[in-house]
Amino acid sequence: MSSLEQIQDLLQQKFGIDPRTLDVHASVRDQAIDSLTLLELIFAIEEQFDITFPEERSDVDSLAGIAQVIDGIRAARAA
Repeated sequence: MSSLEQIQDLLQQKFGIDPRTLDVHASVRDQAIDSLTLLELIFAIEEQFDITFPEERSDVDSLAGIAQVIDGIRAARAA
């Protein structure tokens, strides 16, 4: 399962948000996710993937962008 799919599963399970209703490339803030939910999502992602989301990447707010950051962290760990 890809990082993006895992994020989408988190949205469904923890927040009851149907990921099919979201454009993965658009800002989640412009969709069904408010700032508080986005923060809670980042915490859930950190726990799910056992990572710390880099503060310098806090401007990333699309699901695809968040997945890309996660993939980068995971790749750096594997190297």
